[in-house]
Amino acid sequence: MRPRRWTSSSTSYRIEYLEARRPPKSRGEFDLQQLFNMPDYDFRQAARTTKDGFVQVLEKIVCNPVFHRGGRRPQLPIAHQLALTLERLGSNGNGASVGRFSRNLQVGRGTVIKVLRRVIKALVSLGRTYVRWPDAQRRAEISEVLRKEGFEGCVGFVDGTTIPLFQRPGFDGKTFFDRKKRYSLNTQIQGVQEDAASRQRSEYFDEASNSTINTEFNYCVAKARVRNEHTIGILKARWSSLREMQLHLYIRRHMREVVSWLYSCVVLHNMLAQLGDQWQELESEDQYLGGLDSTPDEPAGASEVAFRDRVKNACVAYNYEKGVLPL
Repeated sequence: MRPRRWTSSSTSYRIEYLEARRPPKSRGEFDLQQLFNMPDYDFRQAARTTKDGFVQVLEKIVCNPVFHRGGRRPQLPIAHQLALTLERLGSNGNGASVGRFSRNLQVGRGTVIKVLRRVIKALVSLGRTYVRWPDAQRRAEISEVLRKEGFEGCVGFVDGTTIPLFQRPGFDGKTFFDRKKRYSLNTQIQGVQEDAASRQRSEYFDEASNSTINTEFNYCVAKARVRNEHTIGILKARWSSLREMQLHLYIRRHMREVVSWLYSCVVLHNMLAQLGDQWQELESEDQYLGGLDSTPDEPAGASEVAFRDRVKNACVAYNYEKGVLPL
């Protein structure tokens, strides 16, 4: 803020600035070369990808019409819109605030919000390409991996995670209160790379959980589905905004923005994985290998129980042969 002083006369007050006004940053000062002058490590930490990965993502979205609409003022260069968005998606807590990005980039808060919405819209438009059920060949590959762990005919596992919210939503607030005593969204992950999805729950409750064979089977399931835990951990580590969403949910239509934010992170996760730009760090709370949660579920029918028993017996027998069991 420039130094200033108050002066007065008998009839009016006015402010006199002691320094000349700083010229606004022009759009011409934002260029890709300036962005890429950052050291590789710093760039990856900020943009959550390598410079090569950044360019490839940029090429995927650059032709989207959202960046080519007329207006009174030209948009920021698309590269910088993408960089701002990636950094905000990868930031957590106060580091993800609109104010911080506004101050650091010397652009208005409204510009930050508009940039995020444009880039997220462009990423969401790529969802059908990068977030989809695996084809027959891919399902066969996944099934073969799980067959070697005792799960014949399985194409993966379904798993879920919570996306914490930084404050209570303005509608139906109590329905968002979770078992960890915080407000969150419940998200189901399926079909994520090789950790696709299974169609049956495998938990055993009450007296059944005390059976040795059920305990051993639960161990085998937990051991196999840890891929899902790792996938979720990597997703949240790379896109740290998912650890606590800094978006307001005042009214129901705001949920669209939250879902688009989450979906854009999943699109980026899959896109960069396909491009060979893997993320190694895990979000700590999702690094888990143990028994399954004993959450009450609806009673299963006779055919479901029979199917589950066949899977269980075959899996346990296979792992005894391989020496994984007994525990």
